[in-house]
Amino acid sequence: MSVYVAVPPPGQIRHTVNPPNIHKELAAVGVSTTILALVAVVLQLFTRAYVTKLGIHLNDCEFLHWYADVSKVILLILSL
Repeated sequence: MSVYVAVPPPGQIRHTVNPPNIHKELAAVGVSTTILALVAVVLQLFTRAYVTKLGIHLNDCEFLHWYADVSKVILLILSL
């Protein structure tokens, strides 16, 4: 009994030792999107506090809470 579901297509080979993966590329995408999200948060807070001169209010704290949740999910995915 084979552990594989199907035979590879003609012209393809099965990598049983050290198969190719895209872990480094996925990690790079996760880190770069997290950095972009952090820049967006900083710009939003800067605009709210200094450009509009309205100060930081409750809705800004909710935005920071959302960013923290998104960052946790990205770090969880990267740790897999």
